[in-house]
Amino acid sequence: MRDRLAGLNEKYGELVARNATDREVAIFQARLGAEALTEGGGTAPLAEFTGHFDRIVYFLNRLSTCVNGNLCSKPVADEFFRDFTVSFWRYFSGHIEAERQRGQPSYGLAIETYVNAGP
Repeated sequence: MRDRLAGLNEKYGELVARNATDREVAIFQARLGAEALTEGGGTAPLAEFTGHFDRIVYFLNRLSTCVNGNLCSKPVADEFFRDFTVSFWRYFSGHIEAERQRGQPSYGLAIETYVNAGP
């Protein structure tokens, strides 16, 4: 995932001004996330990437459910995983919402709840 997003950030990085607003950066990241989930979004085959993507969604859902249900230490989870989870959400929340519209209404819901709960 890191390689695919790094490649896209390098390819399109000049499209975001240094003084871009948070909203502009969020739009840029969402577009990169959408492209990362296409055949042309990286050098690795899409099937390989989506396999990794699905495992990350699975892991982050479990982590988020653990934190959201007060089964895990939120401060510890935040220390180790919050930055990655928030970054993942910024890139791929559009895809997650599309999956919900396609008939998976709870897809990524635990991740969204965790991200929106704040640190």
